[in-house]
Amino acid sequence: MLATLAFSLLTLQERPRLGDLETRSLLESRALTWLTQNATPLQADIPTPEELKPIVNALDTARVIGLGEPTHGDHQSQLFKTHAIRELVRQNKINALMLEINREPAAQFDAYVNEGKGDLTDLMVNSGLFSIWRTDDFANLIIWLRAYVVRTGNPIRIYGVDCQDAQVDIIHAINFLKLHDPERAKQAEKDFANLIAHNEDEKTIYVFIQSQPTEEFARLTKVCDELTAYLDSKKENLSSKPGFDEALYSIRVAKQMFLAYEFEFGGQEPDFSKMPPDYFARRDVFMAQNLVERLGDQRAALWAHDGHTLSNLPDYIAASGYKTIGSQLKSQLGKDYVSLGFAWTRGSFRARLVKAGTPLVEAQRIDFTPHNLSSDKPDDLGELLARLPHQRFIADLRSADEKTKEWANLPYFRGWCGWAVDPENWMKDPSQFAAPTFVHDVLVYYREISPSTVWELPPKK
Repeated sequence: MLATLAFSLLTLQERPRLGDLETRSLLESRALTWLTQNATPLQADIPTPEELKPIVNALDTARVIGLGEPTHGDHQSQLFKTHAIRELVRQNKINALMLEINREPAAQFDAYVNEGKGDLTDLMVNSGLFSIWRTDDFANLIIWLRAYVVRTGNPIRIYGVDCQDAQVDIIHAINFLKLHDPERAKQAEKDFANLIAHNEDEKTIYVFIQSQPTEEFARLTKVCDELTAYLDSKKENLSSKPGFDEALYSIRVAKQMFLAYEFEFGGQEPDFSKMPPDYFARRDVFMAQNLVERLGDQRAALWAHDGHTLSNLPDYIAASGYKTIGSQLKSQLGKDYVSLGFAWTRGSFRARLVKAGTPLVEAQRIDFTPHNLSSDKPDDLGELLARLPHQRFIADLRSADEKTKEWANLPYFRGWCGWAVDPENWMKDPSQFAAPTFVHDVLVYYREISPSTVWELPPKK
């Protein structure tokens, strides 16, 4: 379902055409006319403050803007987002950054930006930041945010809304208990002994989940509930202690990880084709909950993949039970959430080269390397947009006329990719890679993309 479903669902096939060709041609012609007249051209890959006005103006009526990326490994979307965030901060449109990363690395980046704690190089390499975002662009953004705080004294809070690091989160809660309730800390260490003993350097947390018997899912979620209930019962005595709320939150996101990977317990590679759509939505639902909890009275930018930030789910997708962070935020915040997504035509981006059917554990060990692919075939959104005179542009689809909005509901292969790609099956399955243009409120287009500038370092000794 859309781009976020597991890549293991892919099967070789001839790619079908999407819809009635005569109707598409008519609607496309009208849409190209509107885009030619209304899109804001970008003169270079780095947008200027003037070119970013559609993004800034979008925040006049919103509290959260979801900044997507079509792949986890292209340079242009990351570069665009970093400059959009800078401009939003400069104009006091946002004072928080929500990231598709886990709680602990975000907390460390927050302490660096707002208090000058830690070393940026160490944080980039060792904090637990996902390797896909260990890039020059992300590092430059963090440096700039630190400089902004130093110059103005205005904090820019950083939060991780993801839930894929149960080991670190549980240890965080136990460390709080060690300071204030040592006996209960000992019980928690016993309850989570296998998780605590897991060696992340040797095996991913996903390997840990698969190594546990099926019944361990129920036990781990139960002890998470028990630990949460215990801390709640001690709230009168402990809530004034520094870190109490964060300890409670860390237990909750640890449980979220177990729920998000429920069917991976038991050691067998799950059959994703038999999973209900709402299973794939669990992580997005949790991330949306976490974002709203962290948001409070702040205004924020969300940094995540296009497949997470999209807010306008087609009815047939929503009816299946599938959800995204963006669709959840749209239902909760209404017009206070605005989403931005990308399209592109040609170029290269980084991903793990994974053949269909490769076990996920093996896939995670594959190098994150550049691949030359395209979005320039009939029914690719990139092919249509390449007909425009603009090499790059921003278009606020919310201001489109009715005919253009009718076009924007047509499905297109989007050129979306997560952390893995199988070139032989690239954009062949409409159920995964075709979506309307109007799944985001604002569209950013680049005719050419290039690989992200990841920190390619020697292996850890």
